[in-house]
Amino acid sequence: MLFKAIIQGTLFALPALSAYVDVKRDTPSNTTNTNSTNSSNLPLLPPCGPASGPCTCPSGSFYVASTTYAFYPASAKDITAITGKFFDISWFGISINQTTGTDKIPGATRAAYEPVPNGVAELLTQEKMTNYTTYRSGGFFFQYEGINLPLKYMKTDGTTGAVAGSWEFIDVKEVTWGWTSFVWNIHACLTDVWELAAFHEGAMKNVGELLKKKRQLRGEIKGPFSF
Repeated sequence: MLFKAIIQGTLFALPALSAYVDVKRDTPSNTTNTNSTNSSNLPLLPPCGPASGPCTCPSGSFYVASTTYAFYPASAKDITAITGKFFDISWFGISINQTTGTDKIPGATRAAYEPVPNGVAELLTQEKMTNYTTYRSGGFFFQYEGINLPLKYMKTDGTTGAVAGSWEFIDVKEVTWGWTSFVWNIHACLTDVWELAAFHEGAMKNVGELLKKKRQLRGEIKGPFSF
């Protein structure tokens, strides 16, 4: 019952997100517009940005959102030691190629090569930290976004794909004595389907293994779960 209450409270605090939504499909294609000016009565959606929710992606891309969360029988401080550095993402298997600014200070940027769906080669992505907040329990919350977008990449079938927008946050906080929640959210404008949930779940499991090696995990983690 404790974890049911924690999960319900955590999910209630998260924004309502959909898995894969083509935001350009405002009305069915077989409907007839009876307005003599041929304009839609629906309100125009704002361009996609840091705030999640209904928005308009750049032409040729679609909106995608994913939230992954887990509960660890470990201190927020110990999890933060592994995951709380913007300039160190080795915990999910990627090495930083270049940085600017100061770690954990908004405005800092990082660049790293990442795999892309059916890509000919890895893609050099660049991200900027926009917010970093610490909790008294030892946890943290930070937000970051892709920069220098759209970023195009070549695919094995000879076509090109692109990342047209990307916004993420990570939230690590103590939720009850001895237990810490880890939430990772992303919403983006993409031209291909990325396995975002699987990637985030793998990273969270890896955090659990790192905690075990340090003897900082007092049991089994609950999750990760994605929606």
